[in-house]
Amino acid sequence: MTGPNPDHDRLEAHRARLEHALSLKLTVKRDPQRAVLIEFGETPGSVQVFDLAPGLAVFSLTQVIAWDLALTDDLRGDVDAASERVQFGTLKLIQREVSADLVLHYSFPAGTLDGEALCEFVLFVLAQGFDARDRLLG
Repeated sequence: MTGPNPDHDRLEAHRARLEHALSLKLTVKRDPQRAVLIEFGETPGSVQVFDLAPGLAVFSLTQVIAWDLALTDDLRGDVDAASERVQFGTLKLIQREVSADLVLHYSFPAGTLDGEALCEFVLFVLAQGFDARDRLLG
């Protein structure tokens, strides 16, 4: 039998705080790997919580901007242009032979924001991804 796991409990507390903050304005749920799933229109997201280093827990947000885009030089150029407008995070084009998916990824310390500020910050990051989708897909 194993005893209490303080690291697990601490990360779970961060997840619960994030879920509570986001539930003020978004629909959220958990997946089997304990990620917090976010419904944000046509750009769903997930947030993992993990220790980057001892004492440094981070939220790692990934938002799906678009799936199965035709992989062209124009798309690559459009993604590069859209990337210049993203203030928090990185747009990543996941390329396959003839198609690509586009995601926004951003990680930030889990202990720095609380409540409404945490919710508003995550909404700001997600809005950047939604804007990139709108610019790229019209």
